[in-house]
Amino acid sequence: MQLVDIMMTAFLGNKNPSNSVIEGLALLSEEEFAREILRKRSEEFFQTTQSLSQTNRAQENLTSAQSMYGLWTRDHYPQS
Repeated sequence: MQLVDIMMTAFLGNKNPSNSVIEGLALLSEEEFAREILRKRSEEFFQTTQSLSQTNRAQENLTSAQSMYGLWTRDHYPQS
């Protein structure tokens, strides 16, 4: 299933794939068993990608909030 890995890598930047993208990947194979595996792995891959993207955004927001708090405390409680 090397083709699956290649296709997943190609679609890595697509954070919200449509069902047609997932179905299109699944239709690359003519064997029903292979299509089912491809469909399942594609869906799992896109869910993982979306989850990682959300985690990254949450981490960026937390870091930004921590930075703003640090600036606020520096301005309001200067070091002696």
